[in-house]
Amino acid sequence: MLAATALMALAGCETQNQTLAAGTVAGAAAGNVAAAATGGDRTVGTLVGAAVGLGTAGVITEQNKPRQCIFTYPDGTQTRGECPPNFQGAG
Repeated sequence: MLAATALMALAGCETQNQTLAAGTVAGAAAGNVAAAATGGDRTVGTLVGAAVGLGTAGVITEQNKPRQCIFTYPDGTQTRGECPPNFQGAG
């Protein structure tokens, strides 16, 4: 479990795919251990744990993404980038 905690602590320094993979692996390991400790089916525990880990990592990844704004310039061109601090617009 310490390894899973360490992996999740590093999530801020990882790409989205790395965070999802780490969450899936940590969840699978936790599910396997929990199933073994309770006498359950380890395969099912691993699969359920992986699904929960992936879902949790997906939520964490989504919440850590900076909000994106579309900037329109006077000549009509548009670019997408991180919204300015304290931006209160829709989105």
